Amino acid sequence: MRRMVALIPAKVGISERRTIAQQFVQGKTTKLKVGHLHKLPSYARDVFYLLGDYAFKNSTDLGKSIDYYAMDLTFNPKRYDTWAALALSQASKMDKRLNSCLKLNPVKMLSYIGAVENCFKRCLDMNDGNSNLWIEFGNFSYNMHSYVSRTLKNNSEDINIELFEKLEQKKEELMTSALRNYEKTLSIFEKDGISEDDVDERWLIHYMIGKIKEKTSGSLVISLKSYVTSTQCLQNIGAVLPKKVNYNSPQPLSLETLEIYYRIHASVLKYLARYETNEAGVDLATRRGLYDVMRTVQLSKVYNTNAQEDKSARFTNKRRRTVSGNDVLGNTEL
Repeated sequence: MRRMVALIPAKVGISERRTIAQQFVQGKTTKLKVGHLHKLPSYARDVFYLLGDYAFKNSTDLGKSIDYYAMDLTFNPKRYDTWAALALSQASKMDKRLNSCLKLNPVKMLSYIGAVENCFKRCLDMNDGNSNLWIEFGNFSYNMHSYVSRTLKNNSEDINIELFEKLEQKKEELMTSALRNYEKTLSIFEKDGISEDDVDERWLIHYMIGKIKEKTSGSLVISLKSYVTSTQCLQNIGAVLPKKVNYNSPQPLSLETLEIYYRIHASVLKYLARYETNEAGVDLATRRGLYDVMRTVQLSKVYNTNAQEDKSARFTNKRRRTVSGNDVLGNTEL
């Protein structure tokens, strides 16, 4: 196929098409202005898509696959598979950038984020029933929100006002996008169910929704309910926390159950720590909500099956705490 590409005549305009495709994918132009260039014959029209597919699956250089896929759009602008592959390959490249530990330029990163969003939106406009793409789009939006938040927090002194405002706006947009994408995925599962060939990751979606709500809703109890739903999803697929988690080869779903357990308790402790010096303490409705969540988690089959003792005894009798006025929960029934 590479030999075929080398034989493509100059009138097709490969180099010009490459520039036009890159600008289109990045959202700098709204149309592929290639009408003045010659087309490939029908038997050769898939050559760039196939080269991109090969590079995506067999090469560590994502730039090659992105280049080939973008070129394919100049011949097949409505090919759903190309838009989806472009979105996934560019999102993977963004993850590599974030994990490279190199200093990133916020202006360029905003441009890259816009290009990936453009590709996700294009392919989902063509087919909005692909749950895997909605999950990937949600993960990308959440990860980019985290990057923008860190940039605003750690590098605010080096950012001018105009860029600061753009980053603030993008941060909110990414969080809204992530929540919308995860909720869309759940609606697809409710409507169509889960295919036998797909892994049931509803626990992860509810977990991510809980993290988003913890940052946006202002109510810890609301986000904790999403975490509880996540544990229930794990229970439905047979997850049980073992007595000991192997470090080198952890048991299936053991790390997932641990992460949710940690997140719930860490969130509650961080919330209560803010009221340590508050004489009024936490309001009654919130206290009851936190108690119900902790009770549900502790008695869950996921965490109670291999426990050293039956945790139900902790919640059988009401206890009263007579403590000082500085107690976070106050002098109320648990």
